[in-house]
Amino acid sequence: MNPPYKNLHIYPLTMASEKDVLDTSTGKPLVAADQNGQNAVEDFVDPWNVHTSSMKGVDYDKLINKFGCSAIDDSLIERFKRVANVEEVHPLLRRGVFFSHRDLHVILDCVEKGQKFYLYTGHCPSSDAMHLGHLIPFLFTKWLQEVFDAPLIIQIADDEGYFCNDLSLEKVKEMAVENIKDIIAMDFHQDKTFIFRNLEYMGQSIGFQETLARIKKQDTFHKNRSHFGFSDSDCMAKLLFPYNQAVPSFSSAFPHIFKGKTDVPCLIPCGIDQDLYFRMARDVAPQIKFLKPSLMHSKLFPALQGAKAKMSASDPNSAIFLTDTEKQIKKKINKYAYSGGRDTVKEHQEKGGDCSVDIPFQYLTYFEENDEQLEKIRQLLFPYNQAVPSFSSAFPQIFKGKADVPCLILCGIDQDLYFRMARDVAPEMEFLKPSLVHSKLLPALQGATAKMSASDPNSSIFLKDTGKQIKERVLIFYLRQSIGFQETLARIKKQDTFNENRRHFVFSDSDCMAKINKYAYSGGRDTVKEHQEKGGDCSVDIPFQYLTYFEENDEQLEKIRQLLFPYNQAVPSFLLAFPQISKGKTDVPCLIPCRIDQDLYFRMARDMAPEMESLKPSLVHSKLLPALQGSTAKMSASDPNSSIFLKDTGKQIKEKMNKYAYSGGRDTVEEHQEKGGDCSVDIAFQYLTY
Repeated sequence: MNPPYKNLHIYPLTMASEKDVLDTSTGKPLVAADQNGQNAVEDFVDPWNVHTSSMKGVDYDKLINKFGCSAIDDSLIERFKRVANVEEVHPLLRRGVFFSHRDLHVILDCVEKGQKFYLYTGHCPSSDAMHLGHLIPFLFTKWLQEVFDAPLIIQIADDEGYFCNDLSLEKVKEMAVENIKDIIAMDFHQDKTFIFRNLEYMGQSIGFQETLARIKKQDTFHKNRSHFGFSDSDCMAKLLFPYNQAVPSFSSAFPHIFKGKTDVPCLIPCGIDQDLYFRMARDVAPQIKFLKPSLMHSKLFPALQGAKAKMSASDPNSAIFLTDTEKQIKKKINKYAYSGGRDTVKEHQEKGGDCSVDIPFQYLTYFEENDEQLEKIRQLLFPYNQAVPSFSSAFPQIFKGKADVPCLILCGIDQDLYFRMARDVAPEMEFLKPSLVHSKLLPALQGATAKMSASDPNSSIFLKDTGKQIKERVLIFYLRQSIGFQETLARIKKQDTFNENRRHFVFSDSDCMAKINKYAYSGGRDTVKEHQEKGGDCSVDIPFQYLTYFEENDEQLEKIRQLLFPYNQAVPSFLLAFPQISKGKTDVPCLIPCRIDQDLYFRMARDMAPEMESLKPSLVHSKLLPALQGSTAKMSASDPNSSIFLKDTGKQIKEKMNKYAYSGGRDTVEEHQEKGGDCSVDIAFQYLTY
């Protein structure tokens, strides 16, 4: 006989695996133990209902154990590659969407022996258009057909659609035709694909009816109810349908295709929720002397609201249909898609959205074939995850389902872009726009040209850092031109203690004044001379800038500003402060000719040198040039009358000498006449000695 739909092409959709039927039967629950080993959560998986308490979906490892099937592991995938002669398997297999099987090795054995097998999958019409979840088994089946050049049987279970839904027979037949169009659009091999509707084909095929009769005879009413969980209120047709679904598992049902052969192996790609039907088929196979069908199970395609339920045509808001417009899809995603938000706002801000439960990303794992592109998308998704906590709807456990709670966001100005996007989409989502207060950016240790970043540990001070960890850090040589000066300054600062101020730097250890010793930009001037004249520039000195964030007392801040100078004075004692001169050498000795009053700075530098692994500077001290008024004070620019400046004219110098210079006169006129002036204190003469 000529098969109906003989010339139809076929395209992938979900098989009986992703049928959306409104049945109240509970099936057999998969009980998932909690962390303490107690049965705290039940995962329900049967052909009609899928429920789990986890946003990550069903625990498929436990499901494998419960159902008694086998995991598809790496070794099996490698064998699949060899047998199929492909470099890489389909993404749905590679990514573990198809995760378990029954007797897949039997099919691979057949291929290795040069024997033929056929593919079987199907679909139950329950809506005018199929949704994304329906596509999964069909997408994978199409690839299998191309790889193995295998014939394919597709069952359209319009009888089940009628038995299990509150729909008229005419409506179900109409849906079946529309769904077949969706399947045809998948472009299966025209000459090797047979699509049939149960209500049309079953009555015309003797082979189908005979196979059905053989299966039914081996089952009992008690087994049927126990196996499928049917209740007394279920119609009799529902009790009988599972046998119709099992029939295409055996080649005897299609004598016109397999020329009467009853021993052609069958591979069924289907959702794991459909396993119940084919477990029954495998149980009866030995009794009717047929081969057991092999199966490959896919995970369940999640609803928009999250993986606690599968996508279902019975709930239009949970599904994206093939006939949905781009605008409709966008609205559904914005309004219903579970975002992967963490349990608390703080955790979400720290870790970002959880892509393992984020529905838009999960959908991409099914349909984006390029792994590199998928990873890029994973990274690109973060801005949306960042924006999610702007809306109270993301945290129903906190706000008790309210979606109209206003949000105030305190953030760095660099984060504004994320929330600008959130504010743009808020009206379309019918949510309130979040409000923002922006802060300036906390500069990196290396300077305000970059912000502090956890991605560069050397740019940051972490709350968990200890003084020891800081001391052990390795020097970085990529700062600006005065990097050597900055690093040397930081090394010196590191060694001093200032208990009163250590809290300002978030110190963990009391023995370290400058936690930021090796990396902090010091505010050094462009030249040594300028630095010595003006001191460090506190407007760019990173340690001081950090204090402006954390020191609340303005007077205390000013005291600290003044205390920073001694370290700046000591820096040029080490040549590594001037890499542009030393060309990287750090072992060049330094001789410092200086006044004796400056010794304190360099004594400190000498004390720190060994710990900095640098040479101690050497010093030659000069006496202090006395003030004009005498050696009881040194000449000081702060008192113009005590000093002679290089810019003074001859007239000015003469006037100062006559007016202010201590003369070395004796205590009495007589003594002065006898001994003459005392040159050891006479300022004019003392200046001549210089």
